[in-house]
Amino acid sequence: MYKIAFCGSHGTGKSTLLQAVASKFEVPILDKTIRTYWQGIGVDDFDKLPANIRTQCQLNLLINQIKREDIEGKNGFITDRSVLDYIG
Repeated sequence: MYKIAFCGSHGTGKSTLLQAVASKFEVPILDKTIRTYWQGIGVDDFDKLPANIRTQCQLNLLINQIKREDIEGKNGFITDRSVLDYIG
């Protein structure tokens, strides 16, 4: 069972690399956690949110990622985010 997470800034190629590695190791992909969350709450620019709201959003994203890994990745996974991204 593999649990692989890529960390990095937006636009650095995490998703591109994710596809190649997922194919090689035949593990499910857990991607777009952040994008789906932002779309769900109607946010298009995280930096424009007040600091207290950004903090709450980061906490929610961390919880969402852990839940996805636990539910969807029971037999391993690869993701374009890790909990470290949310903590950082």
